[in-house]
Amino acid sequence: MKNASSSEIKKLGLLVASVAFTFLGLYFFKFHASLSNQSADWGNFGSYINGVLSPILLFLTLIYIANTLKAQKESQAEQSEGISGQIKEMMNSNQINQITSLRTEIIGLINNEVSFFIKRFDKLQSELSDAIKDLPTIKGPTGNLAPADKAEALMALTQSNSKEMIKAINMVINLQRLAYNIITGNFKTVDDLRKKFETEYKDIHAKFGDWQVETQSTY
Repeated sequence: MKNASSSEIKKLGLLVASVAFTFLGLYFFKFHASLSNQSADWGNFGSYINGVLSPILLFLTLIYIANTLKAQKESQAEQSEGISGQIKEMMNSNQINQITSLRTEIIGLINNEVSFFIKRFDKLQSELSDAIKDLPTIKGPTGNLAPADKAEALMALTQSNSKEMIKAINMVINLQRLAYNIITGNFKTVDDLRKKFETEYKDIHAKFGDWQVETQSTY
């Protein structure tokens, strides 16, 4: 664009010079064959030149100013686009950093809960093992038998703990599936990631019961 403007100005300059020399030739051809010694003639010549060249020079100046303003406008537009691109890139980078930070925090929370339910499962299993080991027996006609009340208590404990152990296993499986979805998900914004986690997290706890997990969410 700058090269085109410079070329146009050169062409206009040549046009002005051609017009000026043409009018100068006509003036001398018509009024003087040689240079005059009269100041009045030179005054008339100056008026003639001023009248002929002033409009042309004014027109050329206006074109130059218009081209200059146009070039400045284009330069400002390019700078504005560059700045907008930088701002957009910074915003995208900031969004990615926020998503990465939140994703790390969520995975940490899920890992803590998985650890809690694994420990819960082990504790329930240990309670059953201890109850079976400590179960008293008495001799009967067909061998050693547990007292009826103790056997009923063991049966109730077995049913209760088995139910809770199954829930703990389901929590671990579903939390690990949620962690996989969080890690592999293509989230455009932090809100998308947060909504995905909150929805699935609440569904898991609603499905398998409200556990008193010994961890706190800080996200």
